[in-house]
Amino acid sequence: MTPDRVRAIRTALGMTQEALARELGVTLSAVRSWERPADSPHHRTPGGAAVKSLERLEAKKNEGA
Repeated sequence: MTPDRVRAIRTALGMTQEALARELGVTLSAVRSWERPADSPHHRTPGGAAVKSLERLEAKKNEGA
């Protein structure tokens, strides 16, 4: 999942990075690192469970749209 997609999902949900971190049960620094540009030395890609949770949140948002 790209940094832009993570950010797009989060902003579409109207969530701060901190709120998304709480929702996913991860640290704020994890969310920040997912949203950093891919060529940044501190960029990390979300793991499988986080990706599934992000996709679930996105789908839930789209159902309500």
